[in-house]
This record gives sequence, structure tokens and C-alpha cells, in this order.
Amino acid sequence: MGTGDDHAAALPFRAAAAGMGVNAGLAAVKVAAGLLAGSSAVLADGIDSALDVLVGLAAAVGIAVAARPPDPEHPYGHRRAEAVATALLGLLVLGAGLALLHGTYRQLTAPPLGVPGTVAAVAAGLSLVAKLALARHHLVLGHSLGSPALVAAGLNYRADALVSGGALAGAVGARVGLPWLDPLAASGISLVVLRTGWTLGRQAVDEFMDRSADPRTVGRLRRLIETVSGVEAVHELRTRASGGRLLVDVKIGVRPDLTVEAGHAVASSVKDELLARVPEALDVMVHVNPQLRETPPRAPAYRPEPEP
Repeated sequence: MGTGDDHAAALPFRAAAAGMGVNAGLAAVKVAAGLLAGSSAVLADGIDSALDVLVGLAAAVGIAVAARPPDPEHPYGHRRAEAVATALLGLLVLGAGLALLHGTYRQLTAPPLGVPGTVAAVAAGLSLVAKLALARHHLVLGHSLGSPALVAAGLNYRADALVSGGALAGAVGARVGLPWLDPLAASGISLVVLRTGWTLGRQAVDEFMDRSADPRTVGRLRRLIETVSGVEAVHELRTRASGGRLLVDVKIGVRPDLTVEAGHAVASSVKDELLARVPEALDVMVHVNPQLRETPPRAPAYRPEPEP
């Protein structure tokens, strides 16, 4: 029989899986309704939901591969599998966004514009309600469990609700005498898709380029290191991303009269402190330097100026 802790640990996974299932169903409904009713906005909204499902699947596959232990061919592990999946997905999303934008541009510049059927507005309204429900569920659960991933998913669903609201406004507006509103809403959704693709691609490139953590995180790491007993100074501190976590390399100064064993103990304390206090830290490499006392600079020798 499972424990309460096991149940709580499984909640984020179940919530994410449920969200992906709802997204897949909504995507199918909206794509079908958009094609049948002739609504480019609802069709674009459906494609956006389908891309959300792909993002979730790619993340799941990347996480599964990244969890594999190191092997002789990959001695540093497989953490960057997530970045590879993110980069490929970013290209796919960018391509879909460009295709949607091109299609809506052609529709706007090639009148007469058609009026979408009622089913398009119904599908968009259904999506709006479902996305708001998903957003509320993920935000409440994420805050109660202290899960940043669930909170981020909830905020994403809230943004998706705005997209569905735009599709609904386009479909309804076209039926009340504003036929250009539907392709215009589709153009706005295309820009949202392009922004998603750009964000995914930028995240992957940042990891491939070993981008450092933000200055606030680096400052927090430095302050924690400086509080460890035996650390006289922090000579150099570098960080880089790896699969959503941080690798930390630090050079510390210790008293020059310490034994090798004592210096190693200080380095181990630094590593243990960072891994215990910084959840995003994946691994810490500590290099020990002797902290030599700086001698004051010599005063220049006195040289009398020659007499004129």
C-alpha cells in the first residue's frame, strides 16, 4: 500500500498528464471545427493546443533520457537531452507559426472573406472554459505542493485561455458583420505561436552556450560559500545550465598552513552546503587555493632631483 508521501509525489505527474490529455482533446475538436466551419482563428487555436501537447511530450521524453545514468560514451550523463528536444521542438513551433501567419495574411489580402459557422464559436467557447479550469486547478495544486512546474503550467494555461478568447471573439465578430476579425484573430494567435517557438529555441541555445545563472542566484551561491567555516575567500565562481539544473565551479581560498586533508574537508563542506541549500544545484566542483596574505606595495626609492 502506498504512503501519503508517494501519493503527493505522484500528484504533479497526474496533473501534467491530465492537462496533456485535455489539450489533446481540445486540439482535435478545434482543428476539426476550424476546418468544418471555415474559421482560421479557431483552427490556429487548435494548432496551438496541439503544439502544447508536443511540448509536453518532448519534455517528458527529454526528462526520461536525461535521467539515464552516465556511461562510458557519456561520462557526464545525458542531462542535455532536454535541451536537444527543446531545440528541435522550437524549430517545429517556429515553422508552424510562420505557416499560420502566412495563411492568415493570404486570407486577409484575398477577399471576399467567408463567415465561419456556429460550431467554430462553440469550440472556441468550450476551449476557453476548459483552459480556465485547467489554469485554476494547476495554480491551486502547484501553490499547495510548492511545485514551480505546476505553477508555470497554470500560468501557461491562463495565457492559452486568452488565445481561445481571441479565437472566440474572431468567430463571433465574423458572424455579426466583421468578417476580417476572424483572420485578424488568427494572425494574433500566430504571433503567440512564434513567441513560444522563439522562447523554446532561446532556452536551448542558452544551455548549449553554457549561459550562467542570473546574478541573483550567483550572489546567493557566493554568500553561502563565504559562510562555510574555513573559507577565507571566493576567488572564482562560475555556473552553467544542465537539463534545467545548475553546475557550479568554484575556487576558494583557504589558510596556506592547512593540510591537504583539512583543505579537502573545507571543499567538501562547501559542496554539501550548496547541494543542501540550493535545490537547482546539480553538482559542485570545488578547487582549493592557498589564501596568501597580500603584502603592501613597496614605496618607491627616494632619488634626489638633480640640481639645476
